[in-house]
Amino acid sequence: MCLIVDACVASKVFGSRPSEDFAAIVEWLGNKDGCLTTGGHLETELLHMESGRRMLRQLKQAGRLRQEAPSDVEAEEGCVRKENKAKSNDPHVLALARVSGARVLCTDDSDLMDDFRNRDVLSPPGRILTKKDHLDMLREKKCKAARKVYVLARQKLRKSR
Repeated sequence: MCLIVDACVASKVFGSRPSEDFAAIVEWLGNKDGCLTTGGHLETELLHMESGRRMLRQLKQAGRLRQEAPSDVEAEEGCVRKENKAKSNDPHVLALARVSGARVLCTDDSDLMDDFRNRDVLSPPGRILTKKDHLDMLREKKCKAARKVYVLARQKLRKSR
């Protein structure tokens, strides 16, 4: 399962002393099942933070970072904006979820949480990780299935053009 960490909580997750609720995420990322996905504007935001830059480098070296092509994420971000169904100001995070298939998001942005759970914005909808009690959702294997749905939909769209 891949996880998306929103920039608004990145310092709480990736900082030198992660908050109690997020320390378990860092531990999960360090084990063989952990995977963080980034791409597009979110990756740029994370790279602007020292703690984010350090964590991305460590995860990449450990083979636990999946970076989506910026062009794919940016194209999908344009689709999210064009649909005009999202109420948050984070279409880049929603686009990353669509492209990567990741359906677990770590954030404290309530509008983004609503969008991430909304089937009209993200299908299949995702779930939100805000507490250490929610870590069981990281053990599920839905990321690949959701990515496959996205890839098939994009191929169908390209053929119809």
